[in-house]
Amino acid sequence: MSKYKELCHVYSVARKNYFDYWDECADFIAELVSGLKKYMEIPKENIRYAPLKEKPEFGKMYKVKETMHLEQDTYWYTGIMLTLCGELDDQPEETIILPFLVKKIDSVFSVKLGQDSDEFQIDIKDEKSCNDFYGVVYDQINNSYNNRLQKFLSEAVTERRIGFAAE
Repeated sequence: MSKYKELCHVYSVARKNYFDYWDECADFIAELVSGLKKYMEIPKENIRYAPLKEKPEFGKMYKVKETMHLEQDTYWYTGIMLTLCGELDDQPEETIILPFLVKKIDSVFSVKLGQDSDEFQIDIKDEKSCNDFYGVVYDQINNSYNNRLQKFLSEAVTERRIGFAAE
């Protein structure tokens, strides 16, 4: 085999490895979100994927791979759009986007809820590791809403620790 053919082969293998890794991480994210939906009993129409690099198109149903992008920190970034409904007729819905960062190290996935969050090592087949992560997602959203008014009154600013609102 010529040197050129060897380079072509190495290039081909590198591309295949990249796309295999992308597929594997996308499948993991899809399973993780499916588990989150089940854990919180979220209606399927109230949770979906969203890109983080640009503003999501209103009403578009994204596939997980359409929303993923790889950053220099070696994490795949994707957004999970969660629509929360008010309990009273005059309360509007609010949609938040949770940033999920995922990478695979050996056979375990590392997940973060934003760049500055703690890392969670998750084995998708281990219900406890998944539920621990889902519990943190729930707690962050819950605490954000429970503390929003008090934080505003004490600091005259609002802060979202769970992502950002989608329009």
